[in-house]
Amino acid sequence: MCGICGWFNSNRNIEPDVLIRMNQIAKHRGPDDEGYMFCSDDVCIPLVGEDSVDLPYKHISEMGTGDCFLALGHRRLSIIDLSRQGHQPMTEENNEMCITFNGEIYNYIEVRKELESKGINFNTNSDTEVLLKAYSFWGTDCVSHLNGMWGFAIWDKKRRRIFCSRDR
Repeated sequence: MCGICGWFNSNRNIEPDVLIRMNQIAKHRGPDDEGYMFCSDDVCIPLVGEDSVDLPYKHISEMGTGDCFLALGHRRLSIIDLSRQGHQPMTEENNEMCITFNGEIYNYIEVRKELESKGINFNTNSDTEVLLKAYSFWGTDCVSHLNGMWGFAIWDKKRRRIFCSRDR
Protein backbone atom coordinates (compact mmCIF):
# COMPACT_ATOMS: atom_id res chain seq x y z
CA MET A 1 0.00 0.00 0.00
CA CYS A 2 1.04 3.58 -0.58
CA GLY A 3 2.48 5.88 2.03
CA ILE A 4 1.08 9.34 2.69
CA CYS A 5 2.11 12.24 4.86
CA GLY A 6 1.14 15.83 5.42
CA TRP A 7 1.99 18.94 7.33
CA PHE A 8 -0.32 21.78 8.30
CA ASN A 9 1.29 24.89 9.74
CA SER A 10 -0.83 27.97 10.43
CA ASN A 11 2.39 30.02 10.69
CA ARG A 12 2.98 29.28 6.98
CA ASN A 13 6.47 27.98 7.47
CA ILE A 14 6.70 24.53 5.94
CA GLU A 15 10.21 23.28 5.35
CA PRO A 16 10.50 21.12 2.22
CA ASP A 17 13.41 19.12 3.70
CA VAL A 18 11.24 17.99 6.60
CA LEU A 19 8.44 16.85 4.28
CA ILE A 20 10.99 14.99 2.12
CA ARG A 21 12.23 13.14 5.21
CA MET A 22 8.66 12.32 6.25
CA ASN A 23 7.95 10.94 2.80
CA GLN A 24 11.19 8.96 2.61
CA ILE A 25 10.28 7.10 5.79
CA ALA A 26 7.41 5.53 3.81
CA LYS A 27 9.52 4.72 0.72
CA HIS A 28 9.14 0.98 1.34
CA ARG A 29 5.35 1.43 1.04
CA GLY A 30 5.52 3.15 -2.33
CA PRO A 31 8.56 2.44 -4.47
CA ASP A 32 6.90 3.34 -7.82
CA ASP A 33 6.53 7.12 -7.53
CA GLU A 34 6.99 10.10 -5.22
CA GLY A 35 5.01 13.34 -5.18
CA TYR A 36 4.42 16.51 -3.22
CA MET A 37 1.87 19.33 -3.10
CA PHE A 38 2.40 22.68 -1.38
CA CYS A 39 -0.73 24.80 -0.86
CA SER A 40 -1.18 28.50 -0.14
CA ASP A 41 -4.37 30.57 -0.19
CA ASP A 42 -4.14 31.01 -3.94
CA VAL A 43 -2.57 27.91 -5.43
CA CYS A 44 -1.48 24.33 -4.92
CA ILE A 45 1.94 23.65 -6.39
CA PRO A 46 2.69 20.07 -7.51
CA LEU A 47 6.31 19.00 -7.09
CA VAL A 48 8.35 15.90 -7.84
CA GLY A 49 11.19 14.18 -6.02
CA GLU A 50 14.08 11.86 -6.80
CA ASP A 51 11.83 8.83 -7.33
CA SER A 52 9.06 10.58 -9.28
CA VAL A 53 7.76 9.53 -12.66
CA ASP A 54 8.54 11.92 -15.51
CA LEU A 55 6.20 14.88 -15.04
CA PRO A 56 6.56 18.56 -15.98
CA TYR A 57 6.73 19.76 -12.36
CA LYS A 58 9.48 21.51 -10.45
CA HIS A 59 11.65 19.45 -8.14
CA ILE A 60 10.87 19.84 -4.45
CA SER A 61 14.41 21.09 -3.85
CA GLU A 62 13.39 24.26 -5.75
CA MET A 63 10.58 24.98 -3.27
CA GLY A 64 11.22 27.62 -0.64
CA THR A 65 9.34 27.88 2.63
CA GLY A 66 7.17 30.57 1.02
CA ASP A 67 3.59 31.24 2.07
CA CYS A 68 2.31 27.66 2.21
CA PHE A 69 0.30 26.39 5.15
CA LEU A 70 -0.25 22.84 3.90
CA ALA A 71 2.02 20.29 2.29
CA LEU A 72 1.12 16.76 1.26
CA GLY A 73 3.48 13.93 0.38
CA HIS A 74 2.87 10.64 -1.36
CA ARG A 75 4.77 7.41 -2.00
CA ARG A 76 2.98 5.39 -4.66
CA LEU A 77 2.56 1.68 -5.02
CA SER A 78 0.98 1.44 -8.49
CA ILE A 79 -1.79 -1.15 -8.58
CA ILE A 80 -4.96 0.09 -10.30
CA ASP A 81 -3.87 2.82 -12.74
CA LEU A 82 -0.26 2.12 -13.63
CA SER A 83 0.07 5.21 -15.82
CA ARG A 84 1.63 8.46 -14.71
CA GLN A 85 -1.89 9.92 -14.68
CA GLY A 86 -2.32 8.20 -11.32
CA HIS A 87 0.48 10.33 -9.80
CA GLN A 88 -0.31 11.79 -6.39
CA PRO A 89 -0.99 14.10 -4.75
CA MET A 90 -3.65 14.61 -7.41
CA THR A 91 -5.57 17.79 -8.16
CA GLU A 92 -8.95 18.31 -9.71
CA GLU A 93 -8.93 20.04 -13.12
CA ASN A 94 -9.74 23.46 -11.68
CA ASN A 95 -7.15 23.06 -8.89
CA GLU A 96 -9.83 23.69 -6.25
CA MET A 97 -9.00 20.39 -4.52
CA CYS A 98 -6.07 18.06 -4.08
CA ILE A 99 -5.79 14.63 -2.48
CA THR A 100 -3.24 12.21 -1.15
CA PHE A 101 -4.75 8.75 -0.79
CA ASN A 102 -3.63 5.36 0.45
CA GLY A 103 -5.70 2.25 0.02
CA GLU A 104 -8.18 0.85 -2.41
CA ILE A 105 -11.81 1.66 -3.11
CA TYR A 106 -13.24 -1.75 -3.97
CA ASN A 107 -16.40 -0.33 -5.55
CA TYR A 108 -14.73 2.54 -7.41
CA ILE A 109 -16.07 1.31 -10.77
CA GLU A 110 -19.66 1.44 -9.49
CA VAL A 111 -19.10 4.86 -7.87
CA ARG A 112 -17.53 6.11 -11.10
CA LYS A 113 -20.52 4.91 -13.14
CA GLU A 114 -22.92 6.63 -10.74
CA LEU A 115 -20.96 9.90 -11.01
CA GLU A 116 -20.75 9.60 -14.81
CA SER A 117 -24.54 9.21 -14.90
CA LYS A 118 -24.70 12.57 -13.12
CA GLY A 119 -22.50 14.23 -15.78
CA ILE A 120 -19.11 13.93 -14.08
CA ASN A 121 -16.17 13.33 -16.47
CA PHE A 122 -12.96 11.47 -15.68
CA ASN A 123 -9.41 11.80 -17.01
CA THR A 124 -7.80 8.70 -15.47
CA ASN A 125 -8.68 5.12 -14.61
CA SER A 126 -7.65 5.54 -10.97
CA ASP A 127 -9.73 5.07 -7.87
CA THR A 128 -7.99 8.20 -6.57
CA GLU A 129 -9.74 10.37 -9.15
CA VAL A 130 -13.05 8.64 -8.38
CA LEU A 131 -12.56 9.46 -4.70
CA LEU A 132 -11.71 13.09 -5.45
CA LYS A 133 -14.74 13.49 -7.74
CA ALA A 134 -16.96 11.73 -5.19
CA TYR A 135 -15.88 14.28 -2.58
CA SER A 136 -16.44 17.10 -5.05
CA PHE A 137 -19.98 15.86 -5.71
CA TRP A 138 -21.13 14.59 -2.28
CA GLY A 139 -18.83 16.46 0.08
CA THR A 140 -17.89 14.64 3.27
CA ASP A 141 -20.79 12.23 2.69
CA CYS A 142 -18.68 10.66 -0.07
CA VAL A 143 -17.41 8.10 2.45
CA SER A 144 -20.91 6.63 2.81
CA HIS A 145 -20.68 5.66 -0.88
CA LEU A 146 -17.34 3.87 -0.49
CA ASN A 147 -16.48 0.26 0.14
CA GLY A 148 -12.81 -0.38 0.71
CA MET A 149 -9.81 0.35 2.86
CA TRP A 150 -8.41 3.84 2.85
CA GLY A 151 -6.75 6.76 4.48
CA PHE A 152 -6.80 10.10 2.69
CA ALA A 153 -6.52 13.85 3.07
CA ILE A 154 -8.26 16.30 0.73
CA TRP A 155 -7.52 20.02 0.66
CA ASP A 156 -10.67 21.84 -0.43
CA LYS A 157 -9.59 25.36 -1.35
CA LYS A 158 -13.11 26.65 -1.99
CA ARG A 159 -14.40 25.57 1.43
CA ARG A 160 -10.99 26.20 3.09
CA ARG A 161 -11.16 22.76 4.66
CA ILE A 162 -8.89 19.78 5.08
CA PHE A 163 -11.00 16.63 5.07
CA CYS A 164 -9.30 13.49 6.34
CA SER A 165 -10.85 10.06 6.54
CA ARG A 166 -9.92 6.48 7.17
CA ASP A 167 -12.01 3.40 6.51
CA ARG A 168 -14.42 2.06 9.06
